[in-house]
Amino acid sequence: MLLAILMTSAVLGASVTPAAPAASPATGTDAAAVLRIDGPDVYVDLGRAAGIHAGDHVRVLRAVRVVRAGGREPLVDRFVLGELELVEVGQVLARARPDPQLARRLRIGDLVEPSPGLDATAAKGGATPASPATSAQECARPGDPQALAFREAWVKAQALPTELRATHWEAYLASNRDAELDEPLRREIAELRGAAAATPAPPPLAQPALAAPARAFEGDPLEVVLTFPEPAHGDHPRAAVLNWRAANDALYRPVAFSAEGPTWRARLPTEAAQAPGLDYWVGVVDASGAERALAGSGADPRRLAVRMLPGQPPDPRSDRSEVETRTDFADWNKFKGNDFYYSAETDYLYRVQGLVHSIKLGMGVYQGVGESLKQAIEDEHAAAGGDVHYRTRPAGYDYVFTDLDLRASETLGFVVRGLAGVNRDGFGAGVEGKIRIGREPGTHLVVGSGFTAGIGNRNELTLAWDQVRGWPMAASVIVTNEPVHEDYGVRFVYQVGRSVTSWLDLSLRAGYQLRDINHTGFGLGLATNFHW
Repeated sequence: MLLAILMTSAVLGASVTPAAPAASPATGTDAAAVLRIDGPDVYVDLGRAAGIHAGDHVRVLRAVRVVRAGGREPLVDRFVLGELELVEVGQVLARARPDPQLARRLRIGDLVEPSPGLDATAAKGGATPASPATSAQECARPGDPQALAFREAWVKAQALPTELRATHWEAYLASNRDAELDEPLRREIAELRGAAAATPAPPPLAQPALAAPARAFEGDPLEVVLTFPEPAHGDHPRAAVLNWRAANDALYRPVAFSAEGPTWRARLPTEAAQAPGLDYWVGVVDASGAERALAGSGADPRRLAVRMLPGQPPDPRSDRSEVETRTDFADWNKFKGNDFYYSAETDYLYRVQGLVHSIKLGMGVYQGVGESLKQAIEDEHAAAGGDVHYRTRPAGYDYVFTDLDLRASETLGFVVRGLAGVNRDGFGAGVEGKIRIGREPGTHLVVGSGFTAGIGNRNELTLAWDQVRGWPMAASVIVTNEPVHEDYGVRFVYQVGRSVTSWLDLSLRAGYQLRDINHTGFGLGLATNFHW
């Protein structure tokens, strides 16, 4: 391949100056060179002592030294990279600032010589002027478009791998037709194609079947198993590693798989089986030594949920704090604008885990309009099929609240809420109480009732469950006379959540409510829960 390149270089030189003899310029030790590249500045060892002045132009060349296959004498030639204008010249050094495209190609040690038109005898060290034929050849070469195109293609080819270099030269031949270069480059392409074909492709890696539990109880032995097919379906990897971390940790811990024929096993340590669960992914090292993910990845691991044993107290180290936001909207009369409310709340909860199981502090905003059902019916009859003018009155309440969760046992708790704020008539207060039957993080039933001055009374029955992993759900029946403390109506609400991460849950609430058969509407709510 190198022989073909050198032959091409020789052909190029002959095509530019037919009368010039083939020559391999020597590179003496006293030749000027690039000494330093400092950001946009390039320093060379040419100065006033060599007859160089500010504003002069110098050429930068790269010396190439190769040994012909089967030969003894090295072949040396120089290729022009570009031209520099000296912006500052000292006694023995000069500074240039090349354009960015040329600057990226320069290296320390590249040769420097005065450009044609300067007195070559003034070069550093008093080098003998080049012969007229050689000077003519070097002067003509930079100006020949075909020579410049080949030199640029040759420089780019050196950085390409073998399998891409052949494609590169094929593209060059397609856009640069030259009878003298065509045959040498086609031989080069053939040799490159042969070298790429001779490189054996890595054997395929067998795809094993992965068996792992999706959920477990605390203390259960946890094991992940890889079962590989017959060797005819691909090679087994050199090694496999199970990387795992607890749900609240940031770093993974490795467990190596042990091979038992086609079955590879990795058993997690006992401390891994702790609620609420763990993340894991499997990585392998193939026959070539390359590492890759087989199941999941560090950024997108698989989840294994771990539950507490029935009757066991919760882990006091996890999920002690929560920040929750809730928004809710309910319309009671088909979006006619006479009976609706919306609210927004945010709160912070901390689990003390004593007799007072948790404390919650929060704030909220409640706004709505309404009227009595009897008055709404009269307004509708008075309209006689035309536009209805409802005699509504607004309701509003800006408040703060606190909850105390008093736990009698693991499956029985009492929640007391106190509210204080400002409604449209001034200061207003409220109170609410709830009884929870069942474990808080599991399936449980909540019965509650509350009253807020100026807003009304709310009675609630809610059943919550988490039997679908990662999708907590709840269904509620609410009997209330909100928002203006008039006639009671019934709301049916269904809520479904999604555990986005180990510390974030999102929930959507959809509801249907009615005062009577003719006054109904829909509701919608959103909630976010951050827990750690």
